[in-house]
Amino acid sequence: MDGELLKIMDRSFKGDILYACVFPNVTIGGLMLSRETIPIEFIRPPNAELKYALLEIGVIAPHTSIEWRVKVDGINVTKEFKPIVTARGSDKVYAKFLYDITSILQTPEAMGKKRVNVTFKREGGNPIVIDQISILALYSSDEAYTTIKYFSGALTLEPGENKRLDIVFPPGDSIFRSALYIPSKRVQAIINISDKYIININNRQGIDEIIEELKSLDSTSYIEYIHREIGEPYTPKELKISNLLLYRVEYVKPELYIEEVNVPDTIERGGNVKIKIVNRGESKPDHQLLVVMSLGNVILSRRIDNLEPGEEREVDVKLDLPPGEYDIVFRIIWRKLSKTWFREFRKTITII
Repeated sequence: MDGELLKIMDRSFKGDILYACVFPNVTIGGLMLSRETIPIEFIRPPNAELKYALLEIGVIAPHTSIEWRVKVDGINVTKEFKPIVTARGSDKVYAKFLYDITSILQTPEAMGKKRVNVTFKREGGNPIVIDQISILALYSSDEAYTTIKYFSGALTLEPGENKRLDIVFPPGDSIFRSALYIPSKRVQAIINISDKYIININNRQGIDEIIEELKSLDSTSYIEYIHREIGEPYTPKELKISNLLLYRVEYVKPELYIEEVNVPDTIERGGNVKIKIVNRGESKPDHQLLVVMSLGNVILSRRIDNLEPGEEREVDVKLDLPPGEYDIVFRIIWRKLSKTWFREFRKTITII
């Protein structure tokens, strides 16, 4: 075992989190000037204030004395290569970096963008691989309450080794996320959450993120990573653990429903059907969209004005399809802060 996972965040607050993670597997350095820009989709909640944002970068390198330059949306973050944690593998070093980018994402220019661009630049030197980039942002809002525990670093486990982290988390539905490098499909690993929830890792290879919804989970006291010994060789042999994110977000939630108003079994081509959209929730969505589909094809996509709690609205939908029988799907999609839900209503309609 080498390296460590450090506790970066352990808090509860009024608001929501936005987490984005990509695995670019991009090499920079070598004989020539290298410059790479990695875009990360980052759709900011429209009615919340950014309080904190953290950039996480995982790098595979021959050693830790490397010069580079990192920019976020064109603004310098660092010119130094100083990882918070390193872990040695068979022939390389896995290095982890964390940067506070709150002020960059709070600029007026950044607020309206739907992605964040992370740029790396090196002038020669031994090549390094950008393995993982993540952004974790905290947003303040009275319409959500978040509990989060976040560990980041670099930890390698050889076959037969395990690592247990003492993590106390209250009972209830929550989300578990962890970025891992799995060296071979032969790897058999387990993530054990307090002997109450077991995640088996089999027949997977490469950098990957384990995402699990933990339903009705009792209070958590520890999370353990186990790299099982199977008696078969593979190279490299280290299971690499990059981070661990355990969180719960409770929303003051909008609840949209579609009700049939006038959807006949048979209509003429180009005829209209009428449906009603009702908000039976406790809050107003930030965004809502009506989509009508048949056989997987979108017939209509329409932005609907956001409904207040208790409000309802009738919508006319034109079905301009060739004569025949169709299974029509009416789907309402809505978003609150970083969370998206949908609900649908189906009906078989004959067009003549």
